[in-house]
Amino acid sequence: MKSLTLSQSIINTGIKLELSVKFFWTIAFVLLLSLLTIYILQVNGLTEEIYLVKESKQKIHDLSSENESLAISLSKAGSLANVGGYLSGRNFEKANQVKYIQNSGNPVAINK
Repeated sequence: MKSLTLSQSIINTGIKLELSVKFFWTIAFVLLLSLLTIYILQVNGLTEEIYLVKESKQKIHDLSSENESLAISLSKAGSLANVGGYLSGRNFEKANQVKYIQNSGNPVAINK
């Protein structure tokens, strides 16, 4: 008949096993805290980036609408109907009579 026997060395390792369990739980707790800290930092970074993207989209929308209004005001300012008002505001006067200089056939400048 065969029987199993435990040796003395295995029985005495109960203290070492208990220390290793405490060590395991300490390492697990430290690892859990580390992972929780990393998770919080990543969520914080993600939230910040989402906020920046939303803010950038709002700025793009504002600049686009401002660009459209500037394009409209530029086209209004460049129309011929407004040029007269612009020139009168700058102390220009409308010419009543136009007199041209008559050239007697002699060139004013000669190309040599």
